[in-house]
Amino acid sequence: MFVCDGIGNMEAQTPPTSIHSSSSSTSSSSSSSSDFDTRRPLHRVRRKPATYENQCPQFPARKQYVALDCEMVGVGVNATRSSLARVVIVDWRGKKLFDEFIAQTEPVTDYRTFVSGITEQDLQNAKMSLHTCRFMVSKILLGKILVGHGLENDLRALGIESPPWWTIRDTACYHPFMVSRNNMLLPRKLKDLVLEKLGKHIQEIGKPHNPYEDARWAMNLYKTVRSDWEGYVQYMIQRSVIENAISQGRFHGGFQMDCASRHPNFILQQSAY
Repeated sequence: MFVCDGIGNMEAQTPPTSIHSSSSSTSSSSSSSSDFDTRRPLHRVRRKPATYENQCPQFPARKQYVALDCEMVGVGVNATRSSLARVVIVDWRGKKLFDEFIAQTEPVTDYRTFVSGITEQDLQNAKMSLHTCRFMVSKILLGKILVGHGLENDLRALGIESPPWWTIRDTACYHPFMVSRNNMLLPRKLKDLVLEKLGKHIQEIGKPHNPYEDARWAMNLYKTVRSDWEGYVQYMIQRSVIENAISQGRFHGGFQMDCASRHPNFILQQSAY
């Protein structure tokens, strides 16, 4: 089952240690007294307020986040099967890291242009094979936190194994974004979430989808709940580590809990066992 919560490699974002520098000169006198130079240092260092660490939780660095979106076309009789046609990856700021059309190995029977935005001309000039695309995308995603909407379908089309749950931020599976029907949580459409949370119209009727825009707005949507989402993931990691330690008889009193609360990296180190 595809799990949609998670966290990647934690990177402590603690304030830099303040640097104190002063120059002093000592001169000898008949009274053997020392006069200290009170000149200011050439480079002044702005100190962080005492509450800095409380105000800035230890989230993964922004450079660790990437957003992915894929578009498919129909192949086979009556276009009953889907084939990967375009892949887009953007970074935290929405800058493109990867945008390629994929060469098809079977005749396309439905370009699904009204949804995918793919046209026959787009694929006529496509040179990249699915194998090469898979390799390049896997390389980009290595060590990253993956953001997107409906990532299960995208990863399946790419033929990439689902990453660890703590590295996934799928806005289609984030519980506060889902709708409850008949005692079941169901995903909502990206365009509805973006309109509700960000006031932006995307995927307008009559206009084809744009995978770049979808990836960018999935990232923006994640940003609106980053604090709550990351806090929940950290909690789940701690709970998983503690439960695993208890089940294996490696939990000794409150030592591990104390270490986990004071050293976030300790959590990830323990989760590897």
